[in-house]
Amino acid sequence: MKTGTVLTVKDIPELMSNKIELQVDTDEIVLRINDRTNHTSITSEE
Repeated sequence: MKTGTVLTVKDIPELMSNKIELQVDTDEIVLRINDRTNHTSITSEE
């Protein structure tokens, strides 16, 4: 999915689950996910 893609709650099946109580207007919510991955080198000593 490209940055800036607009979705509504009803476009995300996981949010429409009976196990989740989400009380919002299905056409009016903003959810921003910042996927910032930090790359670090970890060396294991044995």
